[in-house]
Amino acid sequence: MKDYDPGEETETSRRKLPHWQQPGCSYFITFRLHDSIPKGKFDEWNEERLRWLRSRKLDSNLPLDQILEQLTPEQKKTYYATFWKGYHSMLDACYGSCPLRDPVNAQIVADALVFFHEERYQLGDFIIMPNHVHVLVTPFQNWPIKDLLHSWKRHTAREINQRMGLFGQLWQHESYDHIVRNEAQLKRIEAYIRNNPKNLRQGEYLYQSRTTL
Repeated sequence: MKDYDPGEETETSRRKLPHWQQPGCSYFITFRLHDSIPKGKFDEWNEERLRWLRSRKLDSNLPLDQILEQLTPEQKKTYYATFWKGYHSMLDACYGSCPLRDPVNAQIVADALVFFHEERYQLGDFIIMPNHVHVLVTPFQNWPIKDLLHSWKRHTAREINQRMGLFGQLWQHESYDHIVRNEAQLKRIEAYIRNNPKNLRQGEYLYQSRTTL
């Protein structure tokens, strides 16, 4: 795995959340179903997060690790407890229809993730929860994260909707992607993915441990 280099050129983009990309790096990605978090709850969470950052004169466009480097130990604890954990708690509350609770639908997603392993990307650990997915991945050259996500979402939406006789949007358009900074952080993320079912309030999950990135 290539460590993130703050001195190297990094591609940036944003919608409601910042997205940073650097060739050769691994990413922790969370993508969720369109009804996994009620819009009002998400907007309230994000506005509170932006206000909190601005009140401390921090740039919300920076990746999370760079933001945390500028915080005191006490501020870091507050950020994690209020925002990072708050976001994932909303996901683990299992809002929405949760079609990934069905093992067949979860397997459709797992098969899509594995399909281009070692062709378009190196796939790490992943877990498919009732209404969201966590995955570690290292894209190969010429395969941006946004293209991989589009491919995963398009294929799985078509297959799951067809199987369930549904139409319309399955996945939330925007996903959370975070550059893995170093080996130590990779191990922490792998542990989070492995232990995520402990926070699950209801439903099933599909976890797969894979080779280290």
